[in-house]
Parts: sequence; C-alpha cells; structure tokens
Amino acid sequence: MPAKRPLDDASEVEQPGASAKRSKTLDQLDQLDQPSTSSSSHAPVPASLLPPPCDTYIQLRFQLHRFKGVFRVARLPLTFTFKHLYTYLLFLFGWSGYHSHTFAVFSHVELYTRTNRPGEIKKSRSYRIPPEPDRDDGTWAWHEWSMHYHRAKEDPVLRVSERGRTYEDEFLGEPGDGSDPFDKVLAVLKVPCKKPGEVTLGDIWSKDWKNNLSKGKCSNQELAIKFEYDLSSPWEVDITIDPDKQGHYLWQTGTPDNHPELINAKGADIDGKKKTISPLFFEHTAFERYLRGEIRSVVCNTEQAVYEKDHPPASVLEENDEESDEAEEDDLE
Repeated sequence: MPAKRPLDDASEVEQPGASAKRSKTLDQLDQLDQPSTSSSSHAPVPASLLPPPCDTYIQLRFQLHRFKGVFRVARLPLTFTFKHLYTYLLFLFGWSGYHSHTFAVFSHVELYTRTNRPGEIKKSRSYRIPPEPDRDDGTWAWHEWSMHYHRAKEDPVLRVSERGRTYEDEFLGEPGDGSDPFDKVLAVLKVPCKKPGEVTLGDIWSKDWKNNLSKGKCSNQELAIKFEYDLSSPWEVDITIDPDKQGHYLWQTGTPDNHPELINAKGADIDGKKKTISPLFFEHTAFERYLRGEIRSVVCNTEQAVYEKDHPPASVLEENDEESDEAEEDDLE
C-alpha cells in the first residue's frame, strides 16, 4: 500500500464518487451481471473487478451487531461501489454469499459508547424529514408534522439493493404532479433506492462534508451504513467512520491505488472474540486474490481462516471431517 497522509479538513479533493472515470468499470460489472454466453467455467463473477484506483481512502469500522468483540477496521478507496463492498464483507466475515442481503444508509447517527457497544448504531434521524416543530408553540404545526413524519423520522436516507426498488416503492407509488398537497409528503416518505453498482463510498462520504450524501445537513461522522445478511435471520454489520487518535479518517495515498487495506480484525461470528484471525487476511493483495479465487475465507471452530485454495489449514479439514461424519450418520438413519 502506498504511503498515506491524513487530509486536512480545509483541503479540497475531487471526489471519486462523482467522477466519470468509474464508468468503465461499472459498465463492465453490469455486463458481467448478464447471463454468460461463454463456455468457460472460469468467467469472473460480477464483483471480481477492483474499482478504479484513486488517491483518497476512508477508514471504516465494520462492527458485527450484538457481538462486542467482533469487528474489522479497514481503509478503502472512495471508488469502492456497494457491489465491491458486499463482496468485501463476505471476505471479511467468511460468509458464503448464498443468502439475500441489503444495505441501508442512515443520517444523524448516534453511536453507543466505545466501552459499552463500540461501533454500533444507537439511533438515527433522517435528514430528509422536515425538522420537528415546537410542540408547545400554540399551533397545529407539530400535530401535522407528527401525522405525516413521526414514524418515518428514523428511516434510512438511502437503500441499496439488487432490485433497485423496494416494496415500499410499490406500496406508496409515484408522487403526482404536485397539485395534491400529499405529493410533497409522499416524495419525502419514499426512501430512494439504488443498485449496488450505482453507488460508491465517495457518494456517501466526502472530503468536503457539504458535498456528502446529505449535502451538508449532517457531518460525515453522522453518516453510517447498516448491512443485513441472511434476511430471514439476519447478521447485521454497522459500518461507521473510524478516526485515528488524531481524528483523521480520510487519507491521501502517495500513488493512486484500489486495494482495501485491513488495519485491525478481531473475532468471528460464532463464539465472538474467542476466534483467531489468519495473518493472510492482512496482505495487501489478499482481497484481489480472493476475487480471483486463489484464496478463501471461512469461519471455523477456532479461527477465521483465510487460506490458499489448495492448502486448507487443519481447522478447515477438521470441520469438513465433522460435516462428513454428520452426513454419514444422517444416511444411516
């Protein structure tokens, strides 16, 4: 990873999230989503391409919800799309990718204390909802606001899903031409939804906070992402800015790069912080090699194993043996 220097808040950096130079990669990803006509069994998967290199990285904490000792801290290029982010989460936590998933972006986020539940979202407030009027101002303004917006005040400000559309869209329908007073309310209540390849980290967080997703209605630190995996019984990951001791969370690379850099990792999903982490996890090209299928990531009984595809560690072999024994017992029954 090239040397990095923290960015001064007063400096201006062109945001890769809004840059046209990502378009080529996004087009390639979209093409890979289509059914393949090739007879090759080694065609790349949709998220197997790294994003365009950029010189601005953001440090994020990936906190497994309700598991205090299970987290990852990584620096990612702002050109990372949510499609890349999803695949990186599978790598980080050793998940298979067989289950459904969704992302939601929240604003005006408040976190639990680091000694209590570090990195977990405590509550949020949507910047899209009009400010709550004074309840005791002697008018009906608060009652009208409450009737329309009270239940939606903690809604996400953006959803990201493969469908690019939510059931909420289908229920609420599209706003009219504005002649109906409820059209304005409907436009606010409908949370925008985009596809993973259409949104980058640079579209959420910006060096100039007035250009972040909220357009300055809340700070970068008050924006966070919640990832849900296996929606029938979800694993949740809270993704938040993770500043260093000097308060820096955006970093300038000496040379543009596109590899995520894992800084810290502890624990795994089952048995929490008791599990160890493979050193291979921290190599600069580990994620790229994972995308190529050269290495694998899986949660075992004693560790989060990241290993060469053809050389699984003893913990993986032991777990496979246990699964084989269970299968044989089932066959005998």
